[in-house]
Amino acid sequence: MGIVISNGTLLSPVNSRYDALVIYNNGRAAIVNQSSIRSPDNIKNAVGGFYQILTDGAPSLRTQNSESRHPRSAGGVSANGRFLYLLVIDGRRAASIGSTEAETALLLNILGSHNGINFDGGGSSALAMRLTNNNVRVVNTPVHGGVPGIERAVAGCIGVYVKD
Repeated sequence: MGIVISNGTLLSPVNSRYDALVIYNNGRAAIVNQSSIRSPDNIKNAVGGFYQILTDGAPSLRTQNSESRHPRSAGGVSANGRFLYLLVIDGRRAASIGSTEAETALLLNILGSHNGINFDGGGSSALAMRLTNNNVRVVNTPVHGGVPGIERAVAGCIGVYVKD
């Protein structure tokens, strides 16, 4: 949803209607409205989402009247911006009904987030991991077009690399 910055390079422009997860050059992270991003200066990476759903440790006001359950992809940031939390919730199938925005916000808070954002959901909610044998495998069950296990093509994603 809008902005994508990778390694300091703007790949997709701001969409001022939405918010974004931003990781600054100093390693700190924040959830900001995309309209506040004037240039990629001082930003290492950013990815647009829909809206901030967790604000200062509580579900944002916009989540209070939303009862729709969907698969969710969300990101959260600790109060000091030092820790990033990523969450994927399956849905639209018998084994998982998904979650509301408020439930997703509460889960982010339980994990340690102070602020959080709801990214695109549905078939876009996919979590893949590189296994010890170097193979990459989707570890949740995305549902696209009503078919479990089918991923939706997406324009932006978040990749995390952990150094040994």
